[in-house]
Amino acid sequence: MKKSNLLVVFLLFLLCFSCSKSNDDGDNPQPDANCLSPSIVRTFILATEAQVAYETVGAVSIELEYGAPGFTRGTGMVVSRTISDSAIIVRDLEPMTTYEYYLTSICSPTSFSAPVGPRNFTTQQCRTPGSFRLDFVEDSRAWFFWSIENSRFFELEYGVEGFSLGNGMTKRVEGASTTIGNLDPSTTYDIYLSAVCGSSLSAPNGPVTFTTDSACPSPQFFKLLDVGSDFVYIIWDSNESAFEVEYGPIGFTIGTGTVIPTSNQDLVVDGLQPSTTYEFYVRANCGGSQGLSNNVGPLVATTNP
Repeated sequence: MKKSNLLVVFLLFLLCFSCSKSNDDGDNPQPDANCLSPSIVRTFILATEAQVAYETVGAVSIELEYGAPGFTRGTGMVVSRTISDSAIIVRDLEPMTTYEYYLTSICSPTSFSAPVGPRNFTTQQCRTPGSFRLDFVEDSRAWFFWSIENSRFFELEYGVEGFSLGNGMTKRVEGASTTIGNLDPSTTYDIYLSAVCGSSLSAPNGPVTFTTDSACPSPQFFKLLDVGSDFVYIIWDSNESAFEVEYGPIGFTIGTGTVIPTSNQDLVVDGLQPSTTYEFYVRANCGGSQGLSNNVGPLVATTNP
């Protein structure tokens, strides 16, 4: 009976030793000498991204592990790409930060190369986006464009003219353009643009100040058709049927000029002085809750002698 018990204990010991050895081998896999290490061709570093271009032979995918300088392999962040890509991109980094990385070729589920590394890179400073501009505005929407510096993500903050940064409405976007909606008609806004760099924002570009159109669409294509010594002939285009033309000497303040109501989309303004420069504005009268459009102009014209 005792011999039988000893035999059972011995067999269990062998079984546990075999399991332990198998686990040790699995936890510490070794590189395959037949799987060639990749070559790093170049790096392209932004404020929150790093792109590592590489070349490799015989691999089916590539793996990049990164972390703070001196990190222990196996504890870092890992990014993988198929070999059809010629570069591997690491995103969501912090600006002005140094990272260490290793690059490994994967030849099969059980075969991988010796790693290349450690190498390191330092992300750039988060730069303010440039060329921020208004492209087009309507009564409740506005379109904006800007140039991409060293970030892919951006935050816009906007509010009624004169608002304090930090108290406005915000919108985060990817790319170099966006539309801001749900604006109030005939309202002047300030808008700022910052690059999003990890957990921080760049210094803002702005404000860009703009005024939304009235709910009543403004006339278009306002131009001078003819001019004499005591008259000018002006025309415009609109889907509305009632308009107001206001005019006065050059530099006059809107609201102090002479106003002429009309239902036409052209008008001869007569009774003018010869050799005199005038400014002309036109706006639509939509009536009801839509009211008056924004003024279009000034159209500047000088009468003949």
